[in-house]
Amino acid sequence: MATDFTNEMLPGDNVNAPDKGFQNDISNAGNENPEQLNYKEPSEGAKQLKAIDDEIKSKLYPDPKDDEFVVGRNFDAGNVGISSRDLGISVGHITLPVAPTIADISQNVSGMYGQRWLRNNYGAKVFNIPITVIAANADEYLQNIESMSKALIQIGNSEVPIVFGAFPDRTFYGHFTSIPDPSYVSDTWDSTLTLQFTASDPHGYLKQVIGQVDNQNKLSIMPEGNDVAKPAYQFTFSADSNNFGYPIVVARAFL
Repeated sequence: MATDFTNEMLPGDNVNAPDKGFQNDISNAGNENPEQLNYKEPSEGAKQLKAIDDEIKSKLYPDPKDDEFVVGRNFDAGNVGISSRDLGISVGHITLPVAPTIADISQNVSGMYGQRWLRNNYGAKVFNIPITVIAANADEYLQNIESMSKALIQIGNSEVPIVFGAFPDRTFYGHFTSIPDPSYVSDTWDSTLTLQFTASDPHGYLKQVIGQVDNQNKLSIMPEGNDVAKPAYQFTFSADSNNFGYPIVVARAFL
């Protein structure tokens, strides 16, 4: 008889459901169909279609070069994003922050020599992005500035992903917090400024690691990184099932 973690029946419980040892499992009544349960290897045609799909994705979502960044890229939503190259921007060396902003939380205590330290609060990571806006004349300069305004000013409460060419394997999520006026370089229409991008979530997320498993085989994945990130699960059933379970695992990101 099925019971909950308190070993008590609850209203609406199925008395024929299996217990925690699956001793009472009569959901299939011995009529299991192995052909339905087992994973089937994709056909050659399906493999070729996947290879074509992967090639198309690699062309739609190329990694930015060292002097570029891509903002707004979202594989799941099908958003290609905007490349700094398309905005007429050349990106200088970006310094990867060592740590998020740190707020020291201390308390003054009467009669105490010094302070009582409580803990640190770790906030966002702040990226300073030196850029050069390249323009041959006034019209091109105006076009580039207007394109930057449309691409970098965020309206709404959602943050955007950004990928830097210097670290193409990591995606940061945040918003631009400083877009200063550009300064001209000598007597040309080229100009320079330093953008500030603040990642509220200081993690740098790696590319997804996807695994596939069937009823007969176990899947073990150890993603790269040095911190915990929430995994995403997707279940596709090939036959009716009254019960299923999955282990709790962790994906990883970089601090």
